Amino acid sequence: MDIIEIQHPSCHARIALQGAQLLEWTPHGCDHSLLWCTPDQYFQPGRAIRGGIPICWPWFNKQGQPSHGFARTERWTLCTQETLSDRVIVTLELKDSAHTRELWPHSFHLRLTLSLGHECQINLNIDCQAASTGALHTYLNVGDVQNTQVSGLGLAYFDSLTQQQVQIDDLDAPALQINQAIDRIYTTPLPLSIVRSPLFPSAIEVEHQHHQEVVVWNPWREGAQSLSDMNTDDFQKMLCVETASISHPLDTQLTMKLRLAADH
Repeated sequence: MDIIEIQHPSCHARIALQGAQLLEWTPHGCDHSLLWCTPDQYFQPGRAIRGGIPICWPWFNKQGQPSHGFARTERWTLCTQETLSDRVIVTLELKDSAHTRELWPHSFHLRLTLSLGHECQINLNIDCQAASTGALHTYLNVGDVQNTQVSGLGLAYFDSLTQQQVQIDDLDAPALQINQAIDRIYTTPLPLSIVRSPLFPSAIEVEHQHHQEVVVWNPWREGAQSLSDMNTDDFQKMLCVETASISHPLDTQLTMKLRLAADH
């Protein structure tokens, strides 16, 4: 599997051409990636990679097959790479092909721009006349999920595990803490999710733009045991906080944006 490796004074990063998937981002001054990713031993061409920031498109979850769409299993084309004093900018693209039209009979042009330095910014531009949904499925490397807190999620969510809509009435409700399997689609999120983790002396900021929802997911021990590309205890180390547009189709031209930042 072809991997782009970036070594820059501001960060170290790895990007898989399959899925244009950012696998690792370690800003300068940090001794570990802010992104969790399954070990390389599980990488197989044509199989979705669990971890980093997969691109879920043109559908989210099991709205079609394969689950979360085909953008994360197709090989993207590297268009440009620019090295600046404070960051590296990489642009990749994916266009429809005979194979993608078998899965989804529409033409499209996706363009992904990654700006990687002390901050990580991802812009996904979607040019397509057909309705679609999607997400930037960010796997954060939190170290200890039970001692991790997430705020800025809003007061309403759909619980995909219980299939219930939940409204939080307490405006001063504490930040979310995870002590069991979670799969929630927050429907009134703030533009900024704040993640506090034992791995980081300060918070991780996940800034969402041009989104409708934010998804929070962790499979917990039982769920991890059912996943062939996840070690039994890996659930303790990761938490997904995802920029998403699920409930309403995306516009024909749209940019989904994600910014990650952490002070060390």
